[in-house]
Amino acid sequence: MKLFTKPSNDPGNKTDKPRKKRRFLTLKTLLAAAAILTAAAFAVNHFFFSAQGGANISYQDVTVQRRDISVTLSGTGTVEPVNQYEVVSLAKGEVLECGFEEGDEVEAGDLLYRIDTTDVENSIEKSELSLEKSQMSYDETLKSRENLNVSSDTSGIVQQLYVSVGDSVQTGAKIADLIDSSSMTITAAFNSADAEQFYVGQSAEVTVDNSFETLTGTVTKISAVATVSNGYMMTRDVTVEVENPGALTTSTSASVSIAGAACNTGGTFAYKSQTTVTAKTSGEVAAILAQEGDRVLAGETIVRLESSSIDTQIKSSELSLRDAELSLENSISQMDNYNITSPISGTVIEKNFKVGDTVESSNTAMVVIYDLSSLVFEMKIDELDIGSIQVGQSVNITADALTGVQFSGTVDKINIRGTTQNGVTTYPVTVVIDDPQDLLPGMNVTAEIVVESSENVLSVPVSAVSRGNRVLVKGDAPASEDSAQGSDRKNTGNDAPDGYYYATVELGINDDDYIEIKSGLEEGDTVGVAVVETTNSKTDSSTTGMGGMGGGMPSGGGMPSGGGGMPGGGGPGGGF
Repeated sequence: MKLFTKPSNDPGNKTDKPRKKRRFLTLKTLLAAAAILTAAAFAVNHFFFSAQGGANISYQDVTVQRRDISVTLSGTGTVEPVNQYEVVSLAKGEVLECGFEEGDEVEAGDLLYRIDTTDVENSIEKSELSLEKSQMSYDETLKSRENLNVSSDTSGIVQQLYVSVGDSVQTGAKIADLIDSSSMTITAAFNSADAEQFYVGQSAEVTVDNSFETLTGTVTKISAVATVSNGYMMTRDVTVEVENPGALTTSTSASVSIAGAACNTGGTFAYKSQTTVTAKTSGEVAAILAQEGDRVLAGETIVRLESSSIDTQIKSSELSLRDAELSLENSISQMDNYNITSPISGTVIEKNFKVGDTVESSNTAMVVIYDLSSLVFEMKIDELDIGSIQVGQSVNITADALTGVQFSGTVDKINIRGTTQNGVTTYPVTVVIDDPQDLLPGMNVTAEIVVESSENVLSVPVSAVSRGNRVLVKGDAPASEDSAQGSDRKNTGNDAPDGYYYATVELGINDDDYIEIKSGLEEGDTVGVAVVETTNSKTDSSTTGMGGMGGGMPSGGGMPSGGGGMPGGGGPGGGF
């Protein structure tokens, strides 16, 4: 039985018109009400004409048969693709490649457009340069923090400190002097001819003045330039390194002999290395970790500085570096925007750009793709009926543009966000059509949701059922039925017509025309449906109609069992 609001006759109105709200009615009482109104109209017609003329009652025999019965809710909607995309470009530039046309089928991930990447490639290169500069700046800032720990590149003894705790020093300021007295060097002048025979690494004997102590050393340097001595002799300087036994100082003098050749003039000892440690960054002296006379190793901290400005510089450089990294990442990620691919599988509906066109804005769809593998539409269901709808229910569909063709659908989604208008609330229900065949997006359809159905069940016309779920059966009543019929005659005064008897049945669901018989009848039984023909004596006209309903509605199958306000007797076949 179609209980959904009928669509408007206006072809321009494609949505369901909400009906007047009836808050206390259910789907089954609506069915009953419709049948009661039909019976009431027949009763008025029958008594009106009976009062003014004659009424002839006959019975039409109907065979109990099996059929499919469905209870449906109807509505309308406009079909759309199950999925659709308007593809826009996030990049700007000239279209270099476009290998599809309108109507083509594309798969998800297929290349649709390739756009010139010159601009983004330049942007990537600039971002790379900016990142390199930021990295260099960050590294230098980290070095500045490392330079707060002042150390020497060589090992030695702290000869002199130039700072105290709390002093403020600038870059390049003297911090300390270091000497390496573990070994000493002495430079002596030799006859140029003798010096030409010497070589670096050659053993030498060093004789200390005054003590005449002889030390063994090694030649470390031979001057390549000869000079004229005071005696007008050509000499060359030769440097020899010796281990310091502990007493040698820079004021100690000595003479040198190499391979039996004595020096022309001796010299004084010098430290192997003498270094002045300077500050490589500015700051305030926080601690002195080595005092004068202490021996320190290469890289060992002598003085520790502190500077709040360096911490700020490091944080700033770190942020600048991260900003440059993000800029490069963003530029690289934009490369993907220059190869535009299909987001879904479907059919190309619109193609708005071709090779050679320039993309300037992302507001215009470059291509429109519909997934036509299935179609969907939305129909509005009244609040009184929404409780009967469930996901997965079958839907019978017809299209205005495809006469005589029926489609099958399924309830896919029930949206509980209702819309209220004129006191009536409706809820959108989405239906999917898996096999749309010749249906096209934009076509208007009428749908019937199968709320309840029974297949291959016994049935009789709805008008064959009387009050009390009784049916007029053709034939002789069984003994039990005769007894029951006698009881009825005593209680109601209604007798079955000749050749018929009343049988009580169990009812199931019903549509507009037929009602399910669960028990009480068998397939092939014949039931009687009253046909009333009335004649108006004044106008000499006649009216013929179907009787039944027994002054009320059947009590089974969700129908009200009472009379619904209808008269209990006076009609044909126990109807009125």
